[in-house]
Amino acid sequence: MSRNYKILATTIFILLIFIFFSYVLFNKIDEKKSDEEFSKGRVIGNLEVSVIDSENNKIKKDKIYNYLKDNKTNIIHFWASWCSTCVKENVSLKEYIKNKKDINLISVIFKDDISSIDFKNLKNLYNINIDDSNGFVALEFGASGVPESFIVDSNGKILKHIIGNISNGELS
Repeated sequence: MSRNYKILATTIFILLIFIFFSYVLFNKIDEKKSDEEFSKGRVIGNLEVSVIDSENNKIKKDKIYNYLKDNKTNIIHFWASWCSTCVKENVSLKEYIKNKKDINLISVIFKDDISSIDFKNLKNLYNINIDDSNGFVALEFGASGVPESFIVDSNGKILKHIIGNISNGELS
């Protein structure tokens, strides 16, 4: 009887561990969805940002609303040069928007050293580049890492939050 009791106890223990890890795993998957849904519909504040002049790497302070355009898809894209996925994504974004006149692509360089970035390669990709080396712009948007993108209207209302790589279908 003692042996059967040990087998039953071990089986129940393994089953409880399986249920626990299944719960944690599925909860994490739902959490990603809720992050995206949490951002949708929020209006970002007219924050003061550090806009990088890509010709001479000088920074000027300006309001983010000055760069949001009417009648265009405003995409605010958080990325970093230390993120290999982000660098690859820049190449595919460049190809995608090459013939698109209705996209206003804004770069937010997240927790990066802007002196290490070759802005000449980004010239035809982003309309402006924003330095977010301290992460405050990301906090305002609710970004948790890179790459992440937000499609916003000209009033700063978040229409879509894309976590991870952008697929071309997500930009419409």
